Amino acid sequence: GKITAHFSKLCQVAAPLPPAIIKLTGITPKMMAAASPLAAVLPEFLEFLNRPDALCIAHNAAFDRTFLQEKSDGLFSHRMLDTVGLARICFPILQSHSLGFLVEALGITTGARHRALGDCEATLGLWERMLEELRALPPEIVSEINYLVAPLKTHPYRDLFERLERECFAR
Repeated sequence: GKITAHFSKLCQVAAPLPPAIIKLTGITPKMMAAASPLAAVLPEFLEFLNRPDALCIAHNAAFDRTFLQEKSDGLFSHRMLDTVGLARICFPILQSHSLGFLVEALGITTGARHRALGDCEATLGLWERMLEELRALPPEIVSEINYLVAPLKTHPYRDLFERLERECFAR
């Protein structure tokens, strides 16, 4: 329920940054020249995640999961929740479920967008807002969703809805 630490570092890339990326992110070639290589940063990041209660939350998590698994030679194996799917449950009538649209539509305050830490902060704000929405669902709905995902041992939302159902009936 609270931020206890954060990790943010730039990594060098082999190709020069395209002007569109420089404009979008504010990351300059000078900043990249001072950055560490991915081979040095990735082990630090994996160590940062090495906590027994670590749960990775990402928007369009498949992209991040695939990247981290490939670049870490399979060492990244953390559970991930994708906020896109949860956003579709929580906000089914919104016309888009992109992070940018959701942040704007829901009035979520964020840091610098299109930078890893800023997008993490946006995703955290979205996560917190979705938890509020899920906790406001009638207990019968939470129980039904839990009933549907409980038999699916690897379903990414299984533990979340199990916990939410326990919370509903503890009130």
